[in-house]
Amino acid sequence: MTIKLFIILPLLYDPFFGKDKTKHFGASYIMGQVLYEKTHSIKRSIAITAAIGISKEIYDLKVKKTKFSFKDLFWDIVGATSGVLIEDYF
Repeated sequence: MTIKLFIILPLLYDPFFGKDKTKHFGASYIMGQVLYEKTHSIKRSIAITAAIGISKEIYDLKVKKTKFSFKDLFWDIVGATSGVLIEDYF
């Protein structure tokens, strides 16, 4: 029973799909596109966007006293990658 709680409670607190995740994806998508327009470097654009996402999670942890979310970072990187690749393709 206690093992189930350790698996289920984090999912309830920080679901993999939710409003917050779409905001992370959308903001990172836009940042990735803008940075790619400026740098013309896929790696640099994704790295800078990821660094901003990590900084935001550290802020959440230290200042807001909430949880550092690796799921938020996942959506940051997926958003940045999508934005950069679409900007590069079109």
